Amino acid sequence: MDPIIMERTSAWAILGYIQEHPGATISSIAGAGDARNKTREARVRDLTAEGILRTEPGSYRNRPTIRYYLTPRGEILATILDMLVKI
Repeated sequence: MDPIIMERTSAWAILGYIQEHPGATISSIAGAGDARNKTREARVRDLTAEGILRTEPGSYRNRPTIRYYLTPRGEILATILDMLVKI
């Protein structure tokens, strides 16, 4: 895994968001938090390429969309980050 990805706070926010909202779409992920939409979209692509997120086809209002979920590896990272935040 590219360690630079996890140095970005947007990656942490995305993991936390998807942990709380499994099956989130890119628009809901991009709308969460304070990072720019393009930044979040790029980070979602990075996290997916690294095997931290997985995708499934879905639909919204009869339109095809992609839904994002944590992989087992992503779940472990999200849990660790959540524990660190609570310290």
